[in-house]
Amino acid sequence: EDAVLAATEGLPHFEVGPPAFSPDGSVVAVGTGVGQVKLFNPQTGEVVRALDDEQKKLADKKTPENLKSLTRALGSVASLAFSPDGSLLATCGGSFGDYSRVFDSVERLDEFSTGPGRLKVWDVKTGMLKHDLVGHSHANAVSFSPDGSLLASAGSWSNDSECGTGVIIWSSQSGATFRRITTNDNGGAHSVAFSPDSKLMAISSLQFDVDKANDAGTGAINLAHVASGVVQRR
Repeated sequence: EDAVLAATEGLPHFEVGPPAFSPDGSVVAVGTGVGQVKLFNPQTGEVVRALDDEQKKLADKKTPENLKSLTRALGSVASLAFSPDGSLLATCGGSFGDYSRVFDSVERLDEFSTGPGRLKVWDVKTGMLKHDLVGHSHANAVSFSPDGSLLASAGSWSNDSECGTGVIIWSSQSGATFRRITTNDNGGAHSVAFSPDSKLMAISSLQFDVDKANDAGTGAINLAHVASGVVQRR
């Protein structure tokens, strides 16, 4: 892997993280800036499994061929979360297409649009891809509800009919959309957490250009009701 990374011209700075422990502590998952997700035995350091979306990885035409030899789950990894029973691992970040933009010699000013490849749910035992959930143009964080029935993803979305920021709530088993909670902040939602009873959700987000004189922004925390989607306060 070191040889492949060293030989890849134009590769951005390589980062390791984020990590996540399984609820029983038997597995630690680690993501990287080039989209690798590896599951380790934390006692021995042995690699138990590496997640690979081979079909989507090989289909991307702008990713250098030598980089396609790496086992990669996404284009880049921003967040990982195990389900409460440890059977599922949710991963989010950039798609293969998002990441391959760094190798495009033509400067691209177009915005990212909502599409697949940025939020994936995996079967931990088999390493098989269970869901590739479509809903984000940027996916920054994932979190399972404590009862395990729901998955929340924080980020933004953009297409011809709408754009916005906030959280999408999904059924963790079927992958169906349960609810979308929109925040008023234009910098995207960057983290999300459920309350212990799974009824409330805290969402952190960023507002740009609040202080236009200094080109500064400010953060916000939104508290929302999961069942209704009503944002209680910020």
